[in-house]
Amino acid sequence: MKDWSGRLLLGRGWAIYNGPVGDGEYHRHSALQICISGKSDLVLDLRGQETPVICGIVVVGADQLHRLHVSSEPATLIYIDGSSAVGAGVRSQLGSDAYYCPDLAQTKLIRMMIAENSNIPRSRLAALVASRLWRAAADVEQDIIDPRVREILTRLDELQYLPRSISPFAQLVGLSGSRLRHLFKEQVGMSPSKYLLWLKLQRAVRYLDKERSLTGAAYAGGFSDSAHLARTFRGTFGISPSDLTKHGSVELEMELG
Repeated sequence: MKDWSGRLLLGRGWAIYNGPVGDGEYHRHSALQICISGKSDLVLDLRGQETPVICGIVVVGADQLHRLHVSSEPATLIYIDGSSAVGAGVRSQLGSDAYYCPDLAQTKLIRMMIAENSNIPRSRLAALVASRLWRAAADVEQDIIDPRVREILTRLDELQYLPRSISPFAQLVGLSGSRLRHLFKEQVGMSPSKYLLWLKLQRAVRYLDKERSLTGAAYAGGFSDSAHLARTFRGTFGISPSDLTKHGSVELEMELG
């Protein structure tokens, strides 16, 4: 049985895992998933579909019950929040389909892209891969952000305990609650609630990287307990935090942005 003994980088609205893919049961997750094998094809089993999908790269839609079979070589898994800017582009092209496999030419180009861009920010890599698959996919980062939204992002980073919503900041920046929520999603690329969730996951991962305690990570991220963290993590990525932390070779890494 293969273990999840690779490296996870978690941003806000995206995550990238690189390494061996553990043997998994059927699962589903709220994030869109782009699965990229190294050289060999991977196998996607979709519950209810008799014939498995075999290809080098596959994009799995959100909430699709599935499992992956990947050879022993390292693979790259990119998770993108469906409500983010990139996620919206991916969803618009995926439509109602459960999955999508690019052709051989696209597969070769994407594999080359990953190999040649190992030093760029991972959020940029996620956007590059999505843009290669679909031109409609937007960049996950914006060069210009409204100063009122930037002020809130800065304050959120400085807070020890995250709020349940960004509504308390509305008066601070001189906006109504509804206008602030609209502006935030327009500028950041996802709703405030989704952003706060990814920020909580980031903080939990930061703690896990140092201490490897699920209870401590749950507290650091603002989750009610370790079970709440595990449910949220599995619901987003399809695996539990313990899948990544129980093997000493795993490296959890934070990347801001």
